[in-house]
Amino acid sequence: SPAEDRVYTKSPDQKVGIWQTATGKQLAELPVFADGRTFVQISPNGKILLTANEFELPMLWDAFTGKLLDSCNSEKKVMQRGIAAFSPDGSKIISATDYYVSIWDGNTGKLQGILNDRQQLATNTQRAVISKDGSKFISLNGGGINIWSEAEGRILYSQLDPEQYIRDADFSPLGNKAVTLSADSMISVLDLTSGGLIYRVPSHSESVSSAFFSPDEKLFASVEGSRALVRDAV
Repeated sequence: SPAEDRVYTKSPDQKVGIWQTATGKQLAELPVFADGRTFVQISPNGKILLTANEFELPMLWDAFTGKLLDSCNSEKKVMQRGIAAFSPDGSKIISATDYYVSIWDGNTGKLQGILNDRQQLATNTQRAVISKDGSKFISLNGGGINIWSEAEGRILYSQLDPEQYIRDADFSPLGNKAVTLSADSMISVLDLTSGGLIYRVPSHSESVSSAFFSPDEKLFASVEGSRALVRDAV
């Protein structure tokens, strides 16, 4: 948890446990999800626990007691199953599925909107990322990537080439750029204003553990093996 007073665990049988850090005592255990992978995230204020499953709707739980607070529900339930994540300020939740990005209220679980593009999206959603201001979303799908704009209701950038399998991605602090790490050890920096590629370079190691921008978005750093490299991001 943000205050480091609780630890959340997920067992192989998909049980989610809440534990007290000081004593090691288990405070609660959430119901078992019958099938699929379960994803767990704590809200930025440490009060709400979000769970999502490939076959279940996102659910909101009291992060102290394990009590179910609400479920993200809709008549279009088939659209909303998938991976989910809080926005940095906790006000929104997005869930990404094969064809849709759904936007929920982070406190009530109420559906606020759905973005979709059946022609662009691949299957097997693996990760969802929200920009710092909550206006843009990344969905990683079967090695492809889509970057969405909530305000414009469309995809800003899409790359679905299986030979450039995208294994991770993140936004710059201001949300104007994004970085992707692919399985072929290539690092790409994207301009989300134009939707174009700024550059794509090979890493100096097969193991790139992280990549991030400077606060002003002018520099870009990557941790490659045992080295940290800094490059221009313009």
